[in-house]
Amino acid sequence: MLKLFLSLFVAAALSVTVVLSCPRGLVAQETPVQTPPQETQQVDPFTQNINHLKDKDVNVRRQAVEALLTSRDNRAVPHLIVALKDTDAFVRSGSANALGLLRAKESVQELSRLVTEDTVPEVRQSAAVALSYIYDKSVVPALLKGLSDSNEGPKYACMQTLGILKSTEAVAPLIAFLSDTNKNTRLNAINALGTIGDRSASASIREGLKDPDLNIKMETIRVLAVLNDTEGIPSLKELLDDPDKQIKIRSANALSKLGDQSGLNLAIKLASDKDSSTRIIAIDTLGNIPTQQVLAVLKKAVTDTDRNVQQTARFALQKVEFKLRSQKKAAPAKPPVKQAPAKTTTPKTTTP
Repeated sequence: MLKLFLSLFVAAALSVTVVLSCPRGLVAQETPVQTPPQETQQVDPFTQNINHLKDKDVNVRRQAVEALLTSRDNRAVPHLIVALKDTDAFVRSGSANALGLLRAKESVQELSRLVTEDTVPEVRQSAAVALSYIYDKSVVPALLKGLSDSNEGPKYACMQTLGILKSTEAVAPLIAFLSDTNKNTRLNAINALGTIGDRSASASIREGLKDPDLNIKMETIRVLAVLNDTEGIPSLKELLDDPDKQIKIRSANALSKLGDQSGLNLAIKLASDKDSSTRIIAIDTLGNIPTQQVLAVLKKAVTDTDRNVQQTARFALQKVEFKLRSQKKAAPAKPPVKQAPAKTTTPKTTTP
């Protein structure tokens, strides 16, 4: 009985000790089970940029357009078409550039509208350039209207795009620009006419050989060769004596492309000129004149100190060697020389 009493006393004492060792006011709680944090859903960059096109912050919209321009993702086309109506000119211009690089034909109507209606010259220019990439001739009327733009940038962009589209409808208005007082307008008109390639403009373009501006003269020379204007050969020959070296060698180059060798001696001389760009044009000229004399000059030019000159010389040398071989094969074979029959002498007979 005493043992039982002692056991109960010890158990009671231990319980009191445990209670006293716990701080007052605390209640035993179960340790909560820690759950791993949920992963936040990632938005892909494309979707993020599309969403940013609608952001109130103009800088965010600009950055989105730049990102979409760089990505060149065709999924962006419908969203970029909407962005062409953005209140910010930079966003409109960037969207036009992106649509051009994406060759988005579904955007030509809106881009044409920008060419003729947008209030910012840079946007009109970007739209005209974009249309050159898309290559859709339905935009020609808008581009023709853009030729009357009061700002040079959009006007010249329309000229170049009409040239790329080879728009014959643009030939007449471009010819009219050849007499413009602005030399840059004349230069761009000549270039566009050359790109169109309509030979009916040759006579009008030929007037540029008399232009006081050096760049216009050089561009006229180049375009006459592109148009294969053989009627301009006499005028080009006169320029072989021009005081400007660039005019002389470019005239020789054009003549060689038109099948005239009048500039041969000049090209041989300038193939060793101290200016590498002059040597390149001279060597390119010689590549159009297949003679043994030219062959020797080109073989020497292949060892030029300038790599660009070397490359031009190698190509020209291949052309000349090929043409010389072709000429040799095409030459009629010489008939064999007929040898005269040997004379036979009959022995004289003597009568007894």
